[in-house]
Order: sequence, then C-alpha cells, then structure tokens
Amino acid sequence: MVEIDPAWGSGGAAINIGSEARQSFQALGILDRYLAHTAGTAVPRPLLARILADAAIAAGADVRLGTTVKAFRQDPEGVDVEFSDARGARYDLLVGADGVHSKMREMVLRGAPRPAFSGQVHWCAVLPQPAGQQRTAAWREAGVDVELHPVSDNLMLLSVREMRPPLDPVAPRQVLARLRELLDGFPTRSVRDLAARLGNDSQPSRHALEHLDLPLPWHVGRALLIGDAVHGTTARFTPDACLGMDDAIILAQELGRAASVADALACYGERRWKASRKAAGRN
Repeated sequence: MVEIDPAWGSGGAAINIGSEARQSFQALGILDRYLAHTAGTAVPRPLLARILADAAIAAGADVRLGTTVKAFRQDPEGVDVEFSDARGARYDLLVGADGVHSKMREMVLRGAPRPAFSGQVHWCAVLPQPAGQQRTAAWREAGVDVELHPVSDNLMLLSVREMRPPLDPVAPRQVLARLRELLDGFPTRSVRDLAARLGNDSQPSRHALEHLDLPLPWHVGRALLIGDAVHGTTARFTPDACLGMDDAIILAQELGRAASVADALACYGERRWKASRKAAGRN
C-alpha cells in the first residue's frame, strides 16, 4: 500500500457514519474500537484514519508513506509499477483509491470525464453540544440543509449543505465568519443559535460538492479504480468514504473466490455498479 500523505492523516473535522459503514467496520474487525471512541453517528476524521491505519498495519500490510504511483505497464500476467520514490515491483493487481480528484483515473481510464459541480456547497465544523441536543437533528429551509450529529459526549458535527451557483473563492481565514453569516440567516432560531457556538477550534471547512458517475468497466486489464475515483456521490446520507470502504471489502471477497483476476473484476463491477447507482439516486 502506498499513501501520498507522509503523515498518513486525514484533514477536516468529522465525518457522518451510517449503518452501512458500521457493517463495514464489523467486517474489518474495527467496530468495537470505533464505538469505544465515538458517539456512534459521527467520528473525527483523524481518529477514523488512525483506527484504519492501525488495522492495516496489524493485518500485515506493507505501507509506504509519502509515495504514489508514477507509471505502470501491464501484460496478461501482471502489472509492473513504478513509484515516485524510484522503486518498483510487479503485482497481480493495481488498485487506485485516490478520491474524486484521482490522479490514477487519467492513468487507468484515459480520457474519462472529470467530476462536475453538483450545485451544492458543503460546510462542516464541530461545536459544543447544545443543551438537550444529544441526538441527530436536521432542518431544511430555502435550499439550505443543516444537520447535527453527535461526535462525543460533548461535541457535535455541524453539516450544512447550501444550494448555490458555482463556488466563489473564500479565503480559509474567512470560512468561520461566512458560516456564521449563513447560519444567522436561517429561519429557525435553534439553528441561528449555533452560530454563537462556533469558534476558532471548530475546524470549519467549505468545499464544492462534485459528482462523478463513470460507466463500467472501472478497470483496464489488471488496473482498477475504486471508491469515489469512479463513483463520487453527493447523496446526503451516503458519504463517499463509506462507499469506498464497501468497495474494498467487496473487491476482497471477489478476489478470494474467483477463478481469475479477470473474473473477479467483472463480478466486482456488476455488484458495485448497482450500489453506486442507488447511492447516487439512480436506478
């Protein structure tokens, strides 16, 4: 496994975790640790990254940080991969899982469409738990969705989706003020009160939500893309990271029982195609 981030971390405040992701955690053997450190519906991104990293190392994965794929060549029997640290090796299968802005996508699926702006902007932050607000809550008014999800006994994840034209630039130092301004304009008083709970330690973020829905096949020979590198979605309750974990588990299952890599990739694509279409709200 190669990871371009030398710190192997994860930026951002927190991520909402649905029941599907908890099933994935169970399959990976990390559910107990996840539940021991979280409120069950949302988790700090750095904590989730650490839990997954520890599990990968415990499973015996050979992990190389600060490294990415520079080039690869393949034949019917395998893939020769050259890495950015000038090392290389031969593998049975090359899997790219590098997100909606995937660098691997152009290497594997040359000329594939790029992600498109969905018309939604996502704001995210953590804040102290409001009095009496211990469960998930949601409000929707005038094209703005606001959600609160428990992160711990005293913290909540604030998730705001705003329907708007293409994203205008906002400097990082202005994100907190702009988020407060957005909440101050919400019709519901309890949502407006959240603005006062935001502070410099709230880790506010803002980014455009982009979607990507590539047709099958998601592989060329023995090089495959998974996760939102091929099926980025903006569905409200299905974070891309959760779909990506499902992808990896299903891929492992198919590789474990298929007669060949080609058969495994064909079966994998059919299974995940249906799931990705459902998550994107398509039949």
